[in-house]
Amino acid sequence: MILILKYFLCISAIGVLIPLKDTSAVEGTKAVLETKISAQDVLSVKWFLNGKLLTASDRVQMVTKGSKQRLVFNRTFASDQGQYKLMVGRAETSCQFTVQSEFTDVFMSGRVFIKRDWRYQREPPESTSRSLLD
Repeated sequence: MILILKYFLCISAIGVLIPLKDTSAVEGTKAVLETKISAQDVLSVKWFLNGKLLTASDRVQMVTKGSKQRLVFNRTFASDQGQYKLMVGRAETSCQFTVQSEFTDVFMSGRVFIKRDWRYQREPPESTSRSLLD
């Protein structure tokens, strides 16, 4: 008896199904960059910040779950800001990640108050002294 086995090797390029999106976070908070690729559980993914290869740490983790790829910041720092890129094979996607200082604008009731002013004054700045309930 002669047994003939035929094997077919299917090689398909990995592609980006859902690209990274520009994201911002307040300094000191958690943030996640997420993309979806066309293959499941790929571990050969590389993340870059401003062109430099990233490595995982206690604070920043690279998580693969199915076809989703995530870069998770347990706590953001100003130094995390920049252009992030994910590369897998020949496919890549990138986004801009902005880290806002905890003293940036606070949006309330359609008006913008500067949090810095609240730190040193008991009242909002004079130009916005009307009641927030108006």
